[in-house]
Amino acid sequence: MKLNLQSRAWIVAIVAVLVLTACSKKTEDAGTMPKLRPWTPMTVPRATSTEEKPAPVQWRKVEESVFEWNGRGKVKLIAEIPDPYGDSGNFTRIRITVPGEKEFVLENPDGWLNWDDKESSLREVPLTKALAAPRSHAFLFVSNGRRDVLLLSSWEYASNPSRLHVIELPNAGLPVVVFNDLLDINAIEDLDGDGVKEIAGAPCLSQTFGPNAALSTYDPLHVLHFDETAGGKLKLSIPLSRAYNEKHYYGWAGPDCSEQLAVYTPKQGKPKILPAEEAEKLAEADQEK
Repeated sequence: MKLNLQSRAWIVAIVAVLVLTACSKKTEDAGTMPKLRPWTPMTVPRATSTEEKPAPVQWRKVEESVFEWNGRGKVKLIAEIPDPYGDSGNFTRIRITVPGEKEFVLENPDGWLNWDDKESSLREVPLTKALAAPRSHAFLFVSNGRRDVLLLSSWEYASNPSRLHVIELPNAGLPVVVFNDLLDINAIEDLDGDGVKEIAGAPCLSQTFGPNAALSTYDPLHVLHFDETAGGKLKLSIPLSRAYNEKHYYGWAGPDCSEQLAVYTPKQGKPKILPAEEAEKLAEADQEK
């Protein structure tokens, strides 16, 4: 059917009205659309571990002693070791009970040796007092001239000296660790005449090197004194260390062990402390003579 011009005009007008109405509806809808909330990540609950907690360490007593320590009554000392245990040392934990005080507990992963063990560095210490109690192998007490102190020596590792713990019981309170470091004891004696004994020992061990191992590293001895200004801790004394090394070692070049310095002993004459390179040259020249 053919539409006349007037009919076509009416159709175009109707379509236009429909289009305008639809656009107007979209605009109204857009104006009334609710705003979107900002995106937030979902909170995921953390996974809980299903692993069982390790069982507590079981300790086995290897010795129990009682010692009248510094007028504080009968002090109980217990040496213990984990059960089972497969490392070095005779015991790794001590418990000390002083009358009227809570228990003092100290652990040492290096492993302490009985003082009379053939590997213990305390075996040859010049003693000035008897053992803590008859038949005690774990606990060794010596007098520092003022009070008794407990010495515990660890197992030696590699080329290092053993670790030494020195524990003192003051007039009140719990025992105090006044020293915990590497040291092989050489002597316990009053070196400055003040009535209190010092501890002299080696903080490191000498290593030989050079032609025919004729040289050794510089490893001075240390003298430790009980410093009341530091709570009775054992502290390095430079003046006493210097005097002790000049008398018992090869001289003095400071308190630090060093591989940059060497002790050189010529074929003729006394040992000398020299820079390592210079000492090697002198040792090589000695070999050629």
